[in-house]
Amino acid sequence: MGKFEKKNEVEKTAEEVAADNVLTGYLKEHGKPVTRRDMLASGLIPFAASFAMPSWLQMFANAGVAQAQDAMCAKAGSSLPAFIQFKANGGFAAGMNFVANAAGGQMVKDFSKYGGGTDANVSLVTEFSNKAQFLATSGFLAGLRTSALPETLAKAAFIGVPCRIGDDSGTQKLGLVSAVGKAGLVGGILPNLGTEATTTGLSAEPAINRGTEPPLRVGRQEDVAGSLSVQGVLNNLLPQQKQKLFEVISKVSKDQTAALQGLNGAQTLSRLMECANISNTKLVTAGTGGLNISPTANQQFSTLWGINNNTATSAQNFVFASLVWNALQGNAGAVGLSMGGYDYHDGSRTTGDARDTTLGLMVGRALQSLALLQKPGFIVVCTDGAVSSAVSATPGAPWTSDGGGTSCLYAIYYDPTRDVKANGFQVGQMTSRGVADESFITGGNPELAAGAVLLNYLSVAYGSEAVSKFELVAGRRPFSPDQIEKIKILSAA
Repeated sequence: MGKFEKKNEVEKTAEEVAADNVLTGYLKEHGKPVTRRDMLASGLIPFAASFAMPSWLQMFANAGVAQAQDAMCAKAGSSLPAFIQFKANGGFAAGMNFVANAAGGQMVKDFSKYGGGTDANVSLVTEFSNKAQFLATSGFLAGLRTSALPETLAKAAFIGVPCRIGDDSGTQKLGLVSAVGKAGLVGGILPNLGTEATTTGLSAEPAINRGTEPPLRVGRQEDVAGSLSVQGVLNNLLPQQKQKLFEVISKVSKDQTAALQGLNGAQTLSRLMECANISNTKLVTAGTGGLNISPTANQQFSTLWGINNNTATSAQNFVFASLVWNALQGNAGAVGLSMGGYDYHDGSRTTGDARDTTLGLMVGRALQSLALLQKPGFIVVCTDGAVSSAVSATPGAPWTSDGGGTSCLYAIYYDPTRDVKANGFQVGQMTSRGVADESFITGGNPELAAGAVLLNYLSVAYGSEAVSKFELVAGRRPFSPDQIEKIKILSAA
């Protein structure tokens, strides 16, 4: 790399001398930083410029939260609709809460193997702006209606994507958090967030794009606050001491930019070094208390989620509320929320109906949060397969086994200011026997079904540029133009 070109020592401040010593010492001991994890100290964008000091990083970053973020400072924050993905682990009756039609729009004739009886006995109701069909006794719909107001449901659009999905498996390619991040949804101060320590933040593999780093796992509110704090022994420093320390790091970055131009990725580093530390200093000065990261900051929001300052911060309601709050405030990128207990084929309908209602309640809270805060947002629900019953002509037969052929992905879009248009309420169709029609491109491929959901998100986010953005994220063309015409059914103006 060669020697640094030095100024006259008389012109240097004490901080600048310390900065030179730190960088020179690091390069002597460790050599050039070459990997992304060397160069980006954490998923929190403001920490990016500490790339050259992993020993400092170990003190700064919360234990286990040394994320790398494939983002430039110019991307910090985003005006794209929020993205919230729910995963019901175990395989809930997705195809018998929402009820898709067969090809041509006609009603399915036979649900006798899937707890719905025959079409003569099935009672359906419609909901959402595009009149999506649900079983009248749907627990999911009951939960939605409990937590989301009628006017909110009436303004939102719903689509279902029938698909055969493997039962009881966390290996299906359904996770869209990384792909949405690649499409441009980036948090202002936080990375993508999830409730599981996986590459997607959910019990699922990434769909369409694997991304670079997993979301920050949040098991309690303190995980969010901790990722934005100076950790360990540095907590003993006074606020002004912390600020001064980060100002030193800032000077290392700026003063040594020219000397680092020969390194791999120097142009990227230059941009990061010039912008990241400014935010970093402000972040440390403000402290996490001034960053608007707690869901209890808004009384109506807290009431909606059933939480208050006395609620355990590790409780599911508090964790979900925290992730949704930070997504809607623009603090975080996409978020993933996992719910357990959906492998419920126990010979009854009672357990399943109760779990479906709980899922609908949570999804409804997320939807009503959009209306409460007047934010546009896209909510996705996925699961591992589905359930089936003994053959019965009467609706309500108990769940007795897995039944992945009747699975389905859900997507809901709400926009407080734009008109949302939906060309129907389903992508693909069911067969006359009530299973996903695999002759449609998404009917037997979970990743492409998730891709169809992503394409509709991009449609409301990017309009006419949605297809090119989708292909850029995917790195390929999964759908032909005629297939896209059938898959892209949401738009907003």
